[in-house]
Amino acid sequence: MPLSELPQSILFVVFLSLFLLIGIYPAWKRTLARLRKLLQEASNTESPEESFTTTEPAATAAPPHLKLDDYELLVLGRFVQQIGKPLSRKQLDAELHLERSDLNHALESLLKRGLLQVSMTSFFGIRFQLSAAGRAYGVALGFIPQVHGN
Repeated sequence: MPLSELPQSILFVVFLSLFLLIGIYPAWKRTLARLRKLLQEASNTESPEESFTTTEPAATAAPPHLKLDDYELLVLGRFVQQIGKPLSRKQLDAELHLERSDLNHALESLLKRGLLQVSMTSFFGIRFQLSAAGRAYGVALGFIPQVHGN
């Protein structure tokens, strides 16, 4: 059956389908590129965190003599204020107004020291939260007050 013998309604549906596919293609490519970037960032940031948390038990506290620079203290202080609530890089950047390189360096350093831990959201988002060692370090520095009842 030649193409000219097909009913015009079928040709119209085929034309609209092709038109939609061509229109959606750039957005589809952008979405896949973002997904690849998120997966690559997740694999890069998870590897240091996994290697340090497996060697250091969760019950041990971080040593109080651990020296942190100013950016690391700012980031750690933000996590202490939000105990238990994971934060993304975007949220930290919006609240702390640090340069991206400084924020990434501080997060990587805190991950290597075992003071933060990484978790993934359902849409491949990366969230950071205070680890048990980070809480103990916050208590040792006096960032987290301890209330003792008698």
